[in-house]
Amino acid sequence: MSYNPRKTAERIRALRIAKKVSQIQLALDLNLSRDQIAKVEGGTSQPSAELLVLLSDYYAVSVDYILKGTTKNAAVADDLREVIERLSQIKQRLS
Repeated sequence: MSYNPRKTAERIRALRIAKKVSQIQLALDLNLSRDQIAKVEGGTSQPSAELLVLLSDYYAVSVDYILKGTTKNAAVADDLREVIERLSQIKQRLS
């Protein structure tokens, strides 16, 4: 699996939603701005190495998973794929 910036943004958003955390709460927890979170999740800004490590620790997933979607934990991957699929469906309905 290769790096895809759009998919990375979707995974970061899906992780937040799966944890039931708002962008504001995530920003507070990581000492960042909500705007910074929104830009990364929206794909208009790429996460820095520092942010990738913070997100990895916060969500207890690997940086590799955030960047490429690879994981050794198949159950987590399945759950996140489902969340991403649901988000895509919602996005299509809103379009």
